[in-house]
Amino acid sequence: MDWDKFALIYDWEFDLICDYQKQDINFWERFAQKYGNNLLELGAGSGRVTLPLVKKGYNIYALDNSAKMLELLKIHSISIENGGELNMVQANMADFSLNRFFDAVIVSYSSLQHLTAYPDITNCLACIYRHLRPKGMVAFDLDPDVLSFPDTMPERQVYSGCNNQLKAQVTLFTSWFTDEKVRHWNDRYLLEYDDQHQEEFHNHIVLKALYLNEMLSMLTAAGFRITDIAGGFEGENFNEKSERMLITAQKKG
Repeated sequence: MDWDKFALIYDWEFDLICDYQKQDINFWERFAQKYGNNLLELGAGSGRVTLPLVKKGYNIYALDNSAKMLELLKIHSISIENGGELNMVQANMADFSLNRFFDAVIVSYSSLQHLTAYPDITNCLACIYRHLRPKGMVAFDLDPDVLSFPDTMPERQVYSGCNNQLKAQVTLFTSWFTDEKVRHWNDRYLLEYDDQHQEEFHNHIVLKALYLNEMLSMLTAAGFRITDIAGGFEGENFNEKSERMLITAQKKG
């Protein structure tokens, strides 16, 4: 996925189409309040989860692999006064070393599922383990319905909306296919600017299906004890109809 290119419209698009996911902020605020002041966030992006926590006084290391996303996070953070300490790190969540320990780790909005190879997932869990204090906590927000039917979908229009910052009408067309428990979305963005010129770019998004039993198995093997499983941001029971799968685990020892 070309996060640097997608960063141009990420925040605007999220606000446009992701109403339910916006509710996760309360979940992460409760998580931070319960488990510690010094946090590491993987896949922090432009700061949608990071900045509300920093504003409330939490110290956060925000890690992301996209320089452009971190550039946006830095711009957004300028408005914060008297908050917690914010550090930004450009790194791969499957292979990072920060030479410090954290009270808790946040992995929000399906970020772990962008790792489509099991060795990368296990490496990520190992990195999290190494960076947590004894009995430190980690929480994952996962999409349990990545492989929703049908397995393939021809291109269709998802939305068309006005992006005031870009001064353009943005239209998203998407298609998808499924390969070995991985859903591939091919997104085509058409930008029609107020000055009448047009631009088009493509984005390839991939998410790996991760089921509850295999997540519990991988976390246990990585040295974690599962403390909670929820199906929604208000602690709803997890079942086959849940929109999200929220797993909280503690480092053993």
